[in-house]
Order: sequence, then C-alpha cells, then structure tokens
Amino acid sequence: MFRKALLLGIIVSWLFLDAILVLAQTETVVFEKTYHYGSYDRGYYVEPTNDQGYIITGHTSSPTYVNPYWRDIYTIKTNRYGDTLWTKIYYAYDRTFNDESFCVRQTTDGGYIIGGYVFYAPVWLPGWVRGYLIKIDANGGVVWKRIFAEEEMASCQSVSQTEDGGFIITGSASRPETASDVALLKIDANGNPLWVKYFDSHQEERPNERPSCEGGYWLEKTTDGGFIIVGRRIIGIYTDSINYYDERDVYLIKTDGNGDTLWPRT
Repeated sequence: MFRKALLLGIIVSWLFLDAILVLAQTETVVFEKTYHYGSYDRGYYVEPTNDQGYIITGHTSSPTYVNPYWRDIYTIKTNRYGDTLWTKIYYAYDRTFNDESFCVRQTTDGGYIIGGYVFYAPVWLPGWVRGYLIKIDANGGVVWKRIFAEEEMASCQSVSQTEDGGFIITGSASRPETASDVALLKIDANGNPLWVKYFDSHQEERPNERPSCEGGYWLEKTTDGGFIIVGRRIIGIYTDSINYYDERDVYLIKTDGNGDTLWPRT
C-alpha cells in the first residue's frame, strides 16, 4: 500500500512539473523592440490604437544639442508587431526649452492628444514650467498646440476626451498661496480653457510644516458622468529650523461632471 501511494505521488509530481513546463513554453514574448533617436530617450506611456497598433510618447535629447538636458517630446506610432510606422519630435518654442510628455490618448477623429509640460530655467532668470497639450492627426501632424498658464495647469499628466468633444486634464497647478495643488482643467475641442478646479487636501498647516506639494497623476471618467483622480501629496515636516523630511501620501479625489468635489481620500 505504501509503495502504491509513493508511486502515485511520483506520477502526480511528474504530471505537475510537465504542466508547468508546458505553461512556461507557451508564455513566449510576442515581440521586443527598442527605439532610438537621441542621447536621452525615454518612453512614459503606451496606448493601444484602433488599428491594433500602439502609440508611444516620452522625450528625447538630440545628440547635436549643446546642452544634453534639452529635451523634446518623442512620439512613436507602431503596427501591431511594434514596427515603427512614424516618429515625430515636438517642441513648444525652440530647442532651448525642455519639453516632456507623460500621456497620449487616441481621439474620436482617429488622431491623438498628448499631454506634458514645457520647462524653461535660464541661469540668469527665474525659471517657469507650464502645461503643454498637443493635438495631432492620425499621421502625427500638429492640429493645434496649447501652453497653459502655471495657475491653470503647470503639468498635463493625464488627459481624456469628453463626450462633448473637448478634453479633461489633470496634473498640478502653481499658485501663490500654495506650493502646488491638484488641478482639473476642462477645455473645448480646440484647446480653449472652460474651467479649472483646484484640490488642496492639507489646508491647515502645523507650525513645523512646509506648504504641501500636491499633484494629479491619472484620471478616468466615471459612469456617473464625473471623474476620478489619483495623485500624490507631499508634506515637509521640519525637524529644526533648517532640516525637514517628507511625508508622502496617495491622494484620491472623486468629482462630479463640473469638477466639484464629491469626496477626497488620502
């Protein structure tokens, strides 16, 4: 009886190992691609497209730049196997500014909307950062570009098309009274701002705190017609008159269709 049980256990073990090997053999990589343009290439976001391909966005730095930290938005369209169909480089003003993108979404007209920011910091003047949005057609041609004021949107981290053909954007906004807040910006189909809402989860600061730094990273439309935003909150806590450490929290906000807060969570 013991020998039969032992033999049965060995057979079951073999079958189990064979099943694992079969699974391991069937889970193969469909394709693996690398894309190179400049000296500092980085992809931040990829989205499946209606033609079963993909759209990728991020940033690059041309090897011909005097300053290797000057960056442009780098967008790649591929087919379903990752083969490049077209590559585009976008920048807001000229190539002495830093342009970076964090999100790309396909739009109902078959084109795409890209969200990011443009940053300028000359050594002899105060720098600034502004949200940057690019609407392109299906072949990557620019339809329109919008650069927002810092108090409207300092960085377009996530963008989605709305039912009216316009767009809703989240990111961060810089205002004089705060370090930065989560911002929700509604624009029309041509990129013109309609309204902006700010969310500050930490309105009463303790004596040993720095102003909180908050920003939205992603948004989605919800079935009730509103929006859900996820981001972060950073609060600096002073340990003495000079030194401090950061408390970091996830920040979740539910709004209605007009951007008014239904509830926040940290």
